[in-house]
Amino acid sequence: MMNCYQLLGIYLIAWLSINACQSTDAEHPLFVKNLDNIRYLQMEFEDSLDVQLYQPIVVQRSDTFHLIVRMQDAKTGFSQLGLYIGDGINYTFRGTIETSLFDRTTESCRVIRRNEGDYLMTYVLRSAGSSTLMLASSQDLQHWNSIGPAFSEDFSCKDGGVIIGQYIDADLVAKKIDGKYWMIWNNGTLHLATSQDLIHWEPFKTPSGALHILFGQSDEGFDADQILLGPSPIWTEEGILMIYHGREIRTKDASGTIHPGQVVLSMVEPYVIIARSPVPMIEVNSDASKVLQIYSVVQTFPGNFTFFAGSEKNDLFNISVSNSH
Repeated sequence: MMNCYQLLGIYLIAWLSINACQSTDAEHPLFVKNLDNIRYLQMEFEDSLDVQLYQPIVVQRSDTFHLIVRMQDAKTGFSQLGLYIGDGINYTFRGTIETSLFDRTTESCRVIRRNEGDYLMTYVLRSAGSSTLMLASSQDLQHWNSIGPAFSEDFSCKDGGVIIGQYIDADLVAKKIDGKYWMIWNNGTLHLATSQDLIHWEPFKTPSGALHILFGQSDEGFDADQILLGPSPIWTEEGILMIYHGREIRTKDASGTIHPGQVVLSMVEPYVIIARSPVPMIEVNSDASKVLQIYSVVQTFPGNFTFFAGSEKNDLFNISVSNSH
């Protein structure tokens, strides 16, 4: 029987195939569909940890899965990051992330590999009413070195930044497009930023100097109330698959459920949207959960992927996914 410290709604969405051809918005073959086979995802937790776990980030190294999660103290609300090691299904706790960097509430982290072989983390540091997009680097995923704010200007960042990456074998590696790295970040609306070195970032702006808006809420539907980020977008030769999250407008008939959504961006101009699905990637049953947010992707073998996600409910599932294409 699961104890009270195993109340982490982490979903494993497995066996997803990506293929590419031309299509309409609702039927673009890069879109993920056909989800089935829900089962429990077993994890081990220290009985002494009075924490709630959120926002799972998974990185595969050889045959080992490294799971980084936000650990929020159930009493104080203070958050830090914890590391678990496993085989994709079963995990054991290895300790908190060791760095002097995470001395305040830390959340919304994502991890991507750099061409140099080390790892880059983007995350949000919340303190005294401010929300700053930060960077850190690591060789082993447990010991992290602070890099500092992603932007030289003072921009508020709501739920982090996701860097566009390309799969090289099992590694999602930051991808240069038109000589630059690209990141999507959120301050209530989704924006873009570019960098030559993954360290110094400049917001992508319009000719008039305003922040370029990638997209925001739809006029109606599952993402009409709020837009949130998902995992790192995946570059392919036919487009960039971006998974985001949308919350429906709260009404007497709708509870404001959060659903994963899907967008395909141009492979050469990431600021151009090729397709945006009008329907959610997963229909979340509001009676079972009001939140289903996907945070990371692992390529189990070429063309097949494992998505990791979190829920506010007290269940642990994995969901197998296949794509008929």
